Amino acid sequence: MNRITGFLWPLLGLLMLAGASCSRSRPPAAAPPRDAAVAGAAIAPTTPRPPYTAAQLANVVEVSEVALSPDGKILAWATDRTGSFELWTAAIADGVVGAARQRTFAKEMVSQLTWSSTGDLLFAMDRGGDERNDFWILRRGSEKPERLAETKLAENDPRFSPDGKKLAFVADPGRPFRFNLHLRDLATGATRQLTRERVNVQQVRWSRDGKTLVATVTPDYQKGELLVVPLKGPIARVKPPCADGILWAESFLRDGKLLATATNPQGFLQLCTVDLATKATTFVGPGDWDVEQVAVADDDTVLFARNLGGESEILLAPGGRFDALRSVSKEGVVAKLCITPDASRIAFVRETSTHPTEILLAEEEAAARVVVPAEVGTVELDELRPAERFTYASFDGRRISAWVWAPPVARLGTPPPAVVRVHGGPNDQMRPYFLPPAVALAEAGFLVVAPNYRGSIGYGREFEDLNNKDWGGGDLKDLLAAVDALAQVGRLDPQRVGITGGSYGGYMTLRAITAAPERWAAAVEMYGMPDLVEDYKLTVDRFGSWYETEMGTPETHAELYRERSPIHFLDRIRTPLLVFQGENDTNVPKAESALVVDAIEKRGGLVEYTVYANEGHGFTHRENRLDVMTRSVEFFGRHLAQAAAAKR
Repeated sequence: MNRITGFLWPLLGLLMLAGASCSRSRPPAAAPPRDAAVAGAAIAPTTPRPPYTAAQLANVVEVSEVALSPDGKILAWATDRTGSFELWTAAIADGVVGAARQRTFAKEMVSQLTWSSTGDLLFAMDRGGDERNDFWILRRGSEKPERLAETKLAENDPRFSPDGKKLAFVADPGRPFRFNLHLRDLATGATRQLTRERVNVQQVRWSRDGKTLVATVTPDYQKGELLVVPLKGPIARVKPPCADGILWAESFLRDGKLLATATNPQGFLQLCTVDLATKATTFVGPGDWDVEQVAVADDDTVLFARNLGGESEILLAPGGRFDALRSVSKEGVVAKLCITPDASRIAFVRETSTHPTEILLAEEEAAARVVVPAEVGTVELDELRPAERFTYASFDGRRISAWVWAPPVARLGTPPPAVVRVHGGPNDQMRPYFLPPAVALAEAGFLVVAPNYRGSIGYGREFEDLNNKDWGGGDLKDLLAAVDALAQVGRLDPQRVGITGGSYGGYMTLRAITAAPERWAAAVEMYGMPDLVEDYKLTVDRFGSWYETEMGTPETHAELYRERSPIHFLDRIRTPLLVFQGENDTNVPKAESALVVDAIEKRGGLVEYTVYANEGHGFTHRENRLDVMTRSVEFFGRHLAQAAAAKR
């Protein structure tokens, strides 16, 4: 999954195997304190342990969602403990989480958990990864969930009204994945469409009196304004405080103002309050990094997370007092912040590069503690080597930040072969997640480098916009510069380098092996876009307006589309290629990967192709993730070893 799917952002780190501005003048963040080039190569233990295998790492359990009931007495989460992301719940008594109960057995992806004020739990579930969710509800006291309505629509971002009697959500009855705001009466099932925008409506929120809905209307998830939708009365609009920025609704406050995040003059998302009557916007809280998650209690206590160059900091503003901020956590990457209405309990998911996702709970002034620990099977986490932050100068002198997973033992020689891992998006960011595919390669002896190339989020809007109308240009040069910088300090063997990525990362993999074929010895590509014109045509309903921001259209930028489409240059490929695809991918349809495979096979090139029948854009079933990891490690090992032998 990548490109932009709005409601799917929290899952990007889990499922990928492989922001906004005024002045647009801020460069990437300053160099972090620890630089991998300074840290140097790993010191091998006296007696090297056997490497952890893909099978061992694939059995590590992941948690993708968590939600606290309004009374703080039930914890709900989605986890792949059984192989697919199912719903689980547990009671909380005296601060202790009881026995976990599995509540769904569908072998499908459960997501978007949300509680009503009356104690009903709602979630979304699609079919085989097709992203066409239906809503299901586990009613208070019930044993089994029930589907609210079976439709062919993609239903997302569900929000209960304050009294629990209505459900606001977005769906796409007009054009596929073109979302508008809807309202459903939960007693009768009657549903009506509230907006008819030509671009996506996202991030729905209720006023505290239940009389007004707010949401963000955006063509590209980078710029957009606020829609104010009274249940009775005309729709109003509030523009973002910075021109060409975005305004995201978060939660209403006691005084009737809206707490939101918006692009500030430095190009970062910052908390702000919005007076809907006067349309005045006031920034509050820190603004030097992106605020990415917000939860608000009834007394206006604000719990929020900031993205500090990839790592998370959780802060608490008691009673809405930003002059009394308290730090809750400053470790790893966090997701799914929850706070009870009385602010007595908070919960969230956290992971680090050496520690899988686990659920933490905090009460009153106490420090957060783990209540649902990571399940790691036979993996000893303290034996894993942490990902290192690495910064380097790219072709134009701009500093680029990357994460590096280095081999704990030099199993494949010194310096080791390397794999460049390209994140999707391009409006996404590589962070120090627990990434079994990267760890498996490092354990096997590869150095894995994941650059946050120009176009990545997290470093300000000016940096994010650098690859607009330049896909596969400066961003590809950033990838090549990462290889050169690590080779220069002896961290990798430049003759043994592979590349991998999914979605936009898959596109970049294809672009890399066609635009700079001499630099790569092997490539693993997942659901990438080989022909940008064809991709535009196949997904114009969903991504047309986003494409206009990123690359123009095939009519306005015909030569650019052709020049940057790998499909026209497949004859330049010198490296073997392994391709993975989901059968039900609605984001980058299977027809696109088939174009690549067919063309290479006709030329007699070396390509392997696997399609997973029960997957969409990103692989969510453990058996498939294991297959991808196992075959990728074997593929890189086989072909990078051959590359080394051929060049001796």
